[in-house]
Amino acid sequence: MYILRLLFLNRLVRWTLRIQFPSEIKANERSLLLIREVIYFQVVSLTLYFLFMVISTLAEFLVPLITNSEYEVSFWIFNGMFFIHGAITLNKDLVNGQGIVNRHFGYRVVDAKTEITSTPIKCMLRNLTAILFPFEFIFLQWSDKRLGDLLFGTKLLKVTPTPPETILTELKNYKWDMITLIAIMIPLLPSIVFLTWMTILNYQ
Repeated sequence: MYILRLLFLNRLVRWTLRIQFPSEIKANERSLLLIREVIYFQVVSLTLYFLFMVISTLAEFLVPLITNSEYEVSFWIFNGMFFIHGAITLNKDLVNGQGIVNRHFGYRVVDAKTEITSTPIKCMLRNLTAILFPFEFIFLQWSDKRLGDLLFGTKLLKVTPTPPETILTELKNYKWDMITLIAIMIPLLPSIVFLTWMTILNYQ
């Protein structure tokens, strides 16, 4: 939990939650929430990138000393962690339909019809459209739902804001069922295919 707190709840990323947007920005609350999430995960990415570089550099130095091999393990560590970061980002709303930003501002991902907390798979799938950020932002000027919400039958429900740290407590008691594991594994499949392919090429 200490590592998660260090990466996702450090002072720098907390600062992104307190950003005040200029009044000149003409955007609704949902659009601004999307911008906040983008800024938040960009800062998280910088933190993770620094961590990945440190680990990769250490591995590149230590592995040849230990194994007498020139195998470029740093490449696999860095790329593997890059894909893990992507899986974490896509599954940001895994716990109770609330990521850190949503908790802070009081939103939960729910089923559009029943308003019951959305399943981990739906929470993950709706975030796939995040790569279309400019279109998502423009779309939110006319709708209270993102493209991902419309595609996968979800929406954001306004709830009472809670401290972002509550996600750590809920993670300790989280029940990791098969649906949750599938939601986590789907974003990792491209990395498994990519790294396997690169390993095959490396040994040819």
